Amino acid sequence: MCRSAASKMSCTSMDSDMSIDGEFRLIAICMAAALLICSVDVGYCSSSWDMIPLQRAPTPQITDPKNEVVDLSGKQHLEFKWRAPGGATSGRRYFDLRLYKGYVTTAPFLLLKERIDPARSVFMFDSGLFEDGCVYTVTIRQLYFSRLKSRPAKCSFTAIKGH
Repeated sequence: MCRSAASKMSCTSMDSDMSIDGEFRLIAICMAAALLICSVDVGYCSSSWDMIPLQRAPTPQITDPKNEVVDLSGKQHLEFKWRAPGGATSGRRYFDLRLYKGYVTTAPFLLLKERIDPARSVFMFDSGLFEDGCVYTVTIRQLYFSRLKSRPAKCSFTAIKGH
């Protein structure tokens, strides 16, 4: 006779003595798996009963650069500006700013990653980071102490460095 109908693959007879340590380990593994499923950043926490949307912080708005081509001729810096929806910095932990080479925003293309003070809305990129004629993508999102985070705002442009 099985101890649990749900565990058909590893059926234990009533006569065999499963240790308390083994039962505790099984419960801990199940709880860890449930927490992992609910903490994955996919926008929803799924359960067997329903789908619960997770709250997100508002996405920042990129205000500069505005063009698809950025002329860095004779400039020391590229000024990157954004506006945080809501304006209040209360509870905001930091802005996560990232620069990628190309359009793809994954780790192999990451050139720069910065945590920006929540009261700031401007970042100066050194123009030496950019190559003439190459495409770059900047992402920025906000993170709060409550662990809420926004979706990243993205801006792609081609850097021009005339001589």
